Amino acid sequence: MKIGIFGGSFDPVHNGHIEIARKAKSRFSLDEVSFVPCYIQPIKGQSVSDAKDRVAMLNIAVKGIKGFNVHVYEIEKKGVSYTVDTLRYIKSETVNGQLFFILGADSLSSIMSWKEPGSLPGLCEFIVYPRKGTDSGEIDSVLSEIPELKVNFIGGGDIDISSSVIRRQISEGKIDKMSCLNEGVKKYIKERRLYSIEKNDFEKNC
Repeated sequence: MKIGIFGGSFDPVHNGHIEIARKAKSRFSLDEVSFVPCYIQPIKGQSVSDAKDRVAMLNIAVKGIKGFNVHVYEIEKKGVSYTVDTLRYIKSETVNGQLFFILGADSLSSIMSWKEPGSLPGLCEFIVYPRKGTDSGEIDSVLSEIPELKVNFIGGGDIDISSSVIRRQISEGKIDKMSCLNEGVKKYIKERRLYSIEKNDFEKNC
């Protein structure tokens, strides 16, 4: 079984995440894609939203999409979320599974700062999607440091949707004009008044 692992804060999950997962699943014939929301990222730190809200939004976004699921290992484990630990755990769950970790080119370029980067080739292959501003030379440098890394690239344009920009636009009351969010996720954000969305804005748009 070929399993895609898509980690991140997903704060909030947006249509770009779903499109990346669809492309990865199709291009590399993955049997499933597991979205793994972190508890605390080592580099970015604490997420804006509570873990239960990020998990709920992910479940809404993947509902009805064949082969997509949400894995809450990092949420239940708590503490700082390290990719190498998560991959070891999921690999122990699926002894005969082949793991593919899905990440942006910007994350791949910083992989030498991750926990035990030299252990990653024995745990998974990488599926990398383009991100604006990433220097190909940085990726070449990583591959020279860890030549055993198996890296597969998704073609196409840069993924230019930022969760931080989405959060700012929501706080500015622009949520109903945003096409980058699942309608169910929009409703959840309004109901929970996430990202400083004002109560009167929710009531006005019910």
